[in-house]
Amino acid sequence: MFSFIRRGGGRKGSLSIHEGALARQQLLSRALGDRPKPPSESAGAADVPSFLVEKNLLEVGAARSAIMESRARNVPVSQVLGETGAVPREKIVAAIENTDTGRLAQTLDFDVSLPKKVIRELKIVVHAQTDTKLMLSSLSSISLVRQALAPYDDREIHEVPFSYQRWEEFEQGIERISEPGEGKVDLGTDLYADSIIPKGTEDAEVLDILLDRAAANGASDIHIHPEKAVYEVYLRIHGKRMLVHKWKLDQYHRVCAMVKDRASVDPLETRVPQDGSFSTVVRGRPFDVRVATIPTAGKEQIIMRVLDPRRAQMPLTALGITRVDEWRMINEHRNGLVLIVGATGSGKTTTLNATVREMPRMEKAVYTIEDPVEYRIPGVTHVQLNDQVGLDYPRAIRAFMRGDPDVIIVGEIRDPMTAAKAIQAAETGHLVLATIHAEGVAMAMQRLKGLGVPIEDCEMLLRGVLVQYLVRTICPTCDGARCVECFGEGYAGRTVISEIARVRRPSDVALMMSSDEADWYWEPLWKDIELKLLNKVTDGAEIYRTFSTGMEPWAEKSEVLRAVWTEERAKRHIVADKLAVASMETLSGEEKERQRRIALARIARGPVDDDDDDDLSGEEAEIGAASWSAE
Repeated sequence: MFSFIRRGGGRKGSLSIHEGALARQQLLSRALGDRPKPPSESAGAADVPSFLVEKNLLEVGAARSAIMESRARNVPVSQVLGETGAVPREKIVAAIENTDTGRLAQTLDFDVSLPKKVIRELKIVVHAQTDTKLMLSSLSSISLVRQALAPYDDREIHEVPFSYQRWEEFEQGIERISEPGEGKVDLGTDLYADSIIPKGTEDAEVLDILLDRAAANGASDIHIHPEKAVYEVYLRIHGKRMLVHKWKLDQYHRVCAMVKDRASVDPLETRVPQDGSFSTVVRGRPFDVRVATIPTAGKEQIIMRVLDPRRAQMPLTALGITRVDEWRMINEHRNGLVLIVGATGSGKTTTLNATVREMPRMEKAVYTIEDPVEYRIPGVTHVQLNDQVGLDYPRAIRAFMRGDPDVIIVGEIRDPMTAAKAIQAAETGHLVLATIHAEGVAMAMQRLKGLGVPIEDCEMLLRGVLVQYLVRTICPTCDGARCVECFGEGYAGRTVISEIARVRRPSDVALMMSSDEADWYWEPLWKDIELKLLNKVTDGAEIYRTFSTGMEPWAEKSEVLRAVWTEERAKRHIVADKLAVASMETLSGEEKERQRRIALARIARGPVDDDDDDDLSGEEAEIGAASWSAE
């Protein structure tokens, strides 16, 4: 508390603007733990976090933690804040500009999209960047730099004092980074596109090239799959597997040996599954790679999960959850059970991470039990399941409850014992967030019931349910027309389709268990689908690919979804019928002609039943044949 000071003729208790600001700064300094700095520490080391706290962009506890870590590692506070994702990069740069411009010259940003040739010729050093600004220094004049960069970057350029030492560090750093667009794989626009592994590449280099291309294309997984005489490599990009390389088995055996060596698993064991991991640096950024081997008939399939730390830093607002404010309200409870529902690969872990990152982790003790731990969040205690020593979900939850937790994250409720322990933790005053496999709110409730959770416990403890699916978003570069940037798919990135049911009163639980949509008090999933279609975030083909026949009941409630349902089903029937016509050479006589007429008429007017073939005119069959020929 600070005492009020009478100033001049002002009224008693008034505080001048200058004194008020000074008192606030002193209070912040005490809260942040400032102390006299030795000569080795640059002045203003705490200025950046103080600015962010002043602007309500950073909590005091998080700021103090960042300052402590920067002193321990002897790195700038801004670097620590950027690594933890506690504050958006734009806000950190703004804080540096407003508080300590000298520190900006000491910062380097290697995540650049400028040609190396231009960087070297003009000796350009990129210090920081936002969506609208590029802070750089150069040995050349700033006007020449603006002119040279104009074709590649239209952001506003801010000049920073040049230093030869920073230039040498920056030049070495960009050597590990590929040119803009280098490594992008044209997986769909060119039928005869080369493999991502250039001809003549040494086998010892194949693994590094695969990792580089996976990073360049944002792939989540690398699949190495042996066949009889060759082997195939697939990248999973935006949830879809794509073939990128096919070569002789000699190379496969050498690549497998290198993967196993890096992952520290037995290179000679091919009869049983093995798990391992390794860390690497790709394009100047650290990655963790999780490896799983799967025995097949005579050979092994290897799956590498590529874990990019930047994915763990995605904020909730970037995931595409339409009613994100309601989800935040659910997680403001001090205790109870919160569920994230979805299938494997629906982004549940990403949503959990983003939710945890918004929690005041300096004030609350957060424990997670996962299988496996993919991304580590500062201030959170992560525990890995270990079946070999008996560390399963129930045992971990029991241990957490003795560790004075505020929030417990359960990777998955998959059996009655885990469900019982999660309910017990929620009953004893903890907030429990968990995932569960189901396809909707009602199915999630039935799943809990099947795991032995009484409805009375749900009425008292359940705080809310989030159901989510992932769909691909239309490529902004080509607007879905297919280009290299979207790998010839027409889609770039993914977003969440969701529904959220917040428990406002105990009686809501009975409504959540109802399969009759008339009882639902929340907006159902199909309304979020309709919204994203109308806003052109995604398209009907992607929605049908994701939900398929599950769309049929929604088509009765929404004109938009009815149009998608009808159009996409017709497209697939036409493809099937064309294949049927092409395969009719195996038939003979009247049956061949009958099937041909049915298939061609379907192409002309859409799906029909086989029993209705008497209604199909020869004219319709000719129209079908003509439309097929035109295509």
